[in-house]
Amino acid sequence: MTKANDILKELDKMKKTSPFKVPENYFDQFPLLLQEKLEKKQKTEGWGYKFYRILKSHLALDSSIAGILVIGFIGYKLFSPTVEKNQLTPSEKKQAIDYEVYSTDCGTIIDNMDHSKNIEIKGSDNSAEKSDEIIEYLVGENVETATLAEQL
Repeated sequence: MTKANDILKELDKMKKTSPFKVPENYFDQFPLLLQEKLEKKQKTEGWGYKFYRILKSHLALDSSIAGILVIGFIGYKLFSPTVEKNQLTPSEKKQAIDYEVYSTDCGTIIDNMDHSKNIEIKGSDNSAEKSDEIIEYLVGENVETATLAEQL
């Protein structure tokens, strides 16, 4: 408690007057001074600043909406499944494979072969044995010799 009493004694010794002074007739002239400063400021401001000040809230709102739309569009493109126009579904792929496998005959395959390329049979060097195997296969499939002769 002695500290508190010491502080109170020190405060009592101080002057009770304010160090700040208000100029004479300040509050009487204040509205006129304020009006003069505002008029000067309005004269120095250009039309661009006035336009910006009027549309500032609209610009902020429009920018926010544009930002939200851009973020939404990017999110949609990143996370939405993409289906291309020429992409087949699994059932369509199966139908196409089934059609190609079961509707193609030997004549179509032979017609579509590129005769300019030499076909090599890889494996053993004994081409006579391979030729015999090929002949046996063709005979077993009942391929006519006339068809083979035409293709050679």
